[in-house]
Amino acid sequence: MSQRLNSSRVPSVLGLVPLALLLCTALSMPTRAATGVTPTTITKIGIYSGTSTGGGAYVYFSPGVPGLEGCSNSAGNEIWIDFTSATEPTGKSLYATAIAGWLAGHTVVFEVSGCADGGQLPLVYNVEIGP
Repeated sequence: MSQRLNSSRVPSVLGLVPLALLLCTALSMPTRAATGVTPTTITKIGIYSGTSTGGGAYVYFSPGVPGLEGCSNSAGNEIWIDFTSATEPTGKSLYATAIAGWLAGHTVVFEVSGCADGGQLPLVYNVEIGP
């Protein structure tokens, strides 16, 4: 015969344990300082097959954001998608999303963090297709 747990014997504090664990996990997760580029119209996309830095894609957009992420591209209208990144979503997935938005004629939202290509171009880690 199976025994039932008598709820009056279990302290009510145990109900808070999962909440406390969730809160500790959330607070210990690293944060990423990032800049959003919204909304933009892609004006040009190209793929680069690098030898020492790996391959990737550059994306030109309008309007530009001068000083984006402190990178040295003064026009602020070009960003870099790194194909060598193994982090999900991968660079190739980000590139595919950007291409889909561009071909569909939609605006695209980019989020960037840090600089790539010798400090020249903001590095993309998120792409969203707008209306």
